[in-house]
Amino acid sequence: MKKGTKRDRRRQYAIRRNLRKVSCVVLLVLLFLAFIGIRRQEMERTVLTRKTVDVKTRFGVIPVKISGEGDYKRVHPEYEKVSGAASEHGVPFGAVYDEVLTMTYRNEDIS
Repeated sequence: MKKGTKRDRRRQYAIRRNLRKVSCVVLLVLLFLAFIGIRRQEMERTVLTRKTVDVKTRFGVIPVKISGEGDYKRVHPEYEKVSGAASEHGVPFGAVYDEVLTMTYRNEDIS
């Protein structure tokens, strides 16, 4: 299940709502097992901004994921598309990957 979707949020709400019932069950389980306790904690996740762009190369159009903020950006070409283009054109994977990176840095505003 993808995190952050309505279904996931409903599941998290149900877990919190039923925490007292769950705690009773956990307590009963702990009485019969060798565990002393179970850790529970809520966490938030911070993610980098990301976008997908299509980069035109001599091997075809390859989708590229760009993530990061300001001067710190990461570029990741889609593996399946790079692999397919390499086998289709009979060239090494690295050649296609390098050209995609070169064209991405040339066309996008990435430092």
